[in-house]
Amino acid sequence: MAGALRISAFFLLVLATLFAGGFGWFANTVSRLATPINPEKADAII
Repeated sequence: MAGALRISAFFLLVLATLFAGGFGWFANTVSRLATPINPEKADAII
């Protein structure tokens, strides 16, 4: 039983690390985006 709990805790830690890393990658990618030089007109739903 303790072994299953230890394995579950390890996989939860791996998942949390991957989630945080993915969020960091996404935030870094979005922060590098630039506004287009000539953006098209947009309606109110953007």
